[in-house]
Amino acid sequence: MTNYYKFIDEDKNLVGVECDMTLSDFEPKNEYPWLFWVYVQLRHESVDGAINPEEIAIVEELQEQFSIEMKLSDLGVYVGSRLSDGWLEIYFYNRHNKGVEKKCAQVMKAFGDYAYETASKRDKDWAFYTKTLYPNIYMQQQIQSRDIIEALIDEEDDLSVVRKVEHYTFFQTLASRERFATLFEKEGYEILGDVEDEGDYMYGLVVSKEHAVDAQTVETTCAFLIENTLLEHGIYEGWSTTLAEDTPVDNEDS
Repeated sequence: MTNYYKFIDEDKNLVGVECDMTLSDFEPKNEYPWLFWVYVQLRHESVDGAINPEEIAIVEELQEQFSIEMKLSDLGVYVGSRLSDGWLEIYFYNRHNKGVEKKCAQVMKAFGDYAYETASKRDKDWAFYTKTLYPNIYMQQQIQSRDIIEALIDEEDDLSVVRKVEHYTFFQTLASRERFATLFEKEGYEILGDVEDEGDYMYGLVVSKEHAVDAQTVETTCAFLIENTLLEHGIYEGWSTTLAEDTPVDNEDS
C-alpha cells in the first residue's frame, strides 16, 4: 500500500511523493541491494504536486508495467516515486543491476516517445528509501490528516467552518506534560484533560482549539503542535473533530 504526501524542497519546487510505507519492515532487504530509478519527462504540468489529470492514466499504467516486469523477472521491488519539476521519478530496489536497463527500454517502448533516463547505485541499507522517500513525522501527519479531511469531504462538510478540534499528545514524564499544557493554554488552547497510558509515553494530554479544517490550516496547526511536542520529547498522536453541522452555533449568531 502506498501513501502520498507533498512538500516544498530547497529549490522552492513543489514535490509530490508516493511511498510504500509497509516496506519499512520488509525482509530481507539485503537481497535487494541495488537502487534503480527511471526518470520520465512528463508532457503536462503537475497540479498541486500531483500528476495532471490529462496524464494520470498513462502514468499509472507506466508504473504498473514497471512493477509487473520487475516481479515477473524476480528482479526488484517498487518502493515509491517522486514528482517534481516536470519529471516523474520511479524507484525500485533490485537483486542486481544486470539487464535492468534493457527491461526498462522494453517497458518504455510501449509508451511512445516519452523522454526518460535510468541509473542505479548500490544501496544495501536502503538509505534512499529511509531518508528520502519515507515520510518524516510531519509528512506522516499530513497523510493522516488527509484521510480525515477526505472523510469529511465525503460527508459534504464545509472545511472552512471553524469548529472545535481535539489534539492528542503523549509524554514520558509528568513534568513534560505539565510544561506543554502551560504553554498551550497560553496559546489559546483549552486543556480538556489528562490521559494515562502504558509504555514509555504514559502521560497523555488532550487539548482543543477552534479552527477550520482545510488542509493548509490543519497542516500549520499540526506542525506547531508536533514541534512543541518534540521539544518535550513527546509524541503527537493526531486530531479529531465533528462535522460543521454538528458544531453548536453561538447564540449571538442565531
